[in-house]
Amino acid sequence: MTGCTKVGPGCDNCYAERFAERWRGIPGHPYEQGFDLTLWSSRL
Repeated sequence: MTGCTKVGPGCDNCYAERFAERWRGIPGHPYEQGFDLTLWSSRL
């Protein structure tokens, strides 16, 4: 599973979200979906 949902005020400056959003839309990249909560059944 990749991504996250913001749950508190500590999430306002999330470094992981900024990193993941750099790769949004790049086909084949693990964060192709940005920081959207994504279940990768192929990785289970």
